[in-house]
Amino acid sequence: MEGSELRRRMDAAAAEPGAGAGAPSPAPPHGAPPGMGVRDALRRLGRAPRTGAPLRTPSGLAGGEPIAIMPLDRAAPRAAAHAASAARAAAPEARLRGPASGPPPPPPPTPPRAATGRRGAPGAGDAEHRGDASGRSFLLLQGPHGPFLAELALALRARGADVARIAFNAGDAACWRLQGGADPGPLLRFDAPFAEFELRLGRWIRERAATDLVLYGDTRPFHAVARRLGRALGLRVHCFEEGYIRPRWITYERDGVNGNSNILKVPVEEMIRAVRAAGPAPEALFEDGWGAARAHALHGVRYHARVRLAAAAPWTRWPRQAPHMPLTGWCEARAYLRRGLTWPLMAHRARRALAPLLAPDAPGHHLALLQLGADSSLRAHSRFPDVAAVVERIVADYAAAEGGLSGLPLVFKAHPFETGRERLARAAARAARRHGVAGRVVFVERGPLGPMLDKAVSAVTVNSTAAQAALLRGLPVRAMGEAVFVRPGLVSTQPPAAFFAAPLAPDMEAVRAFRRFLVASSQFEGDFYTPEGRARAIGPVIEAMLARRDPYARALAR
Repeated sequence: MEGSELRRRMDAAAAEPGAGAGAPSPAPPHGAPPGMGVRDALRRLGRAPRTGAPLRTPSGLAGGEPIAIMPLDRAAPRAAAHAASAARAAAPEARLRGPASGPPPPPPPTPPRAATGRRGAPGAGDAEHRGDASGRSFLLLQGPHGPFLAELALALRARGADVARIAFNAGDAACWRLQGGADPGPLLRFDAPFAEFELRLGRWIRERAATDLVLYGDTRPFHAVARRLGRALGLRVHCFEEGYIRPRWITYERDGVNGNSNILKVPVEEMIRAVRAAGPAPEALFEDGWGAARAHALHGVRYHARVRLAAAAPWTRWPRQAPHMPLTGWCEARAYLRRGLTWPLMAHRARRALAPLLAPDAPGHHLALLQLGADSSLRAHSRFPDVAAVVERIVADYAAAEGGLSGLPLVFKAHPFETGRERLARAAARAARRHGVAGRVVFVERGPLGPMLDKAVSAVTVNSTAAQAALLRGLPVRAMGEAVFVRPGLVSTQPPAAFFAAPLAPDMEAVRAFRRFLVASSQFEGDFYTPEGRARAIGPVIEAMLARRDPYARALAR
């Protein structure tokens, strides 16, 4: 599309009812200097071609209606959306609050928005100080299994926000229904091919005057598109993830998580200074467990059962969307059933394997912490296509080491939710025979992590969160992927063979400062899967979502 045509459509969008004759011209993308034209701003952000080339819509949309980069002053359409939301929410919210003494007050007027110059925080205004969400419009995508997003939406609406959710399947729709009839907001159904999602999302953003996107994980195909488009249009992108500290914490960040986290821009030295300035504080202890594992699994089974049944029933009109995980819910259920039937045998094998390793006179071992093949951190933030490739690489590096501690056994610890689909025990045995270390490699399918770490001399992983438990014990850690804890002073930078022969311990001051900084910024007590865990987490998370600055900037400014 030529630049003049895009400008004409953008001007037409700005002149729609609600914009007014005196509405400002389309604003440049967030982060561009005031007064900069749209073409210049997009070129500054690396999104526009050279002069004379066609100017395309964000993210290379082709065909159909372009996504207009909307003016920052969206008070009129957003106020209308807010009024509609307040009317929808009046009845259920009155039930939650109890009988009211009079009619509900009208929504407060929306102040004009002004760019803050911060990436991911467009037009936040004074929300950090007033503690409400008046004039904000949240668009939620997929969340953790269960009602977490629906309960979060109720809390946002109670603060004055307009909230809607996009559903991609019957599982998403079911998670939006709450007991007692409380209404979390409209449900927007996406039942088209994935290739049409970016255009549809842009239309919903414009129609709802959206200011914020909410995602669980940032690497799912739909979420990767939403994250890219939201940032290009200057929306605030809120990202949730399982806790970087396990098991009774959740993660909330802006713009991205894991390998895309903003914490990677904060030097460890700044974290140490911030922690020192804050003074002494109790440490968040690491618990050797998964936390709400049963509730997590139960919500997951319900979710995938609804997806499977609705996709098989043509009258539901839910499409067979490609799953964001390489293993479908039905295949995963069969794998878990098989694992459950063989659980006693696995427990017996694990006890036999661990007995000599955990004996009081055991010399120690190198511990390899494996992840799930469907782990988004493994797939998106490492070079490994699957866990079997990780096993092969670790065994090869271990076999190449000579002298020092290289003669100690190499122990593979499977993930607690490992289904056995990749036959990792066989992969480890084959790799050990191939590299000539068959008598020194042990595979443990299940067992307590704490005692295994206590007897270890080092730990190696791709980017498992369990590595933080090893760091807290002062163990040398080698990471083969990107993660929030992959920082100088925390993980080893030695070559693989040197690490297995003479691993270097981490800087414990840096380890403790990093952990305290996480707790003070992006980690929130609670969980996604139990009523008690959600009740603990949602209130503090709402405050962080409505704050002007992201969690790490707020922690550094304290």
